[in-house]
Amino acid sequence: MLKKTVLLIIAASFLLFIVTVPDQAFNHHSIQPQVTIGGA
Repeated sequence: MLKKTVLLIIAASFLLFIVTVPDQAFNHHSIQPQVTIGGA
């Protein structure tokens, strides 16, 4: 059960990363709050 939750969190973070990275090229300001979540 716990393993599934961890995998889901990782998948969600990866999806967020894919969505925000192309956005960084166009809009530098909208990525700023997401950077703290990603830890990058």
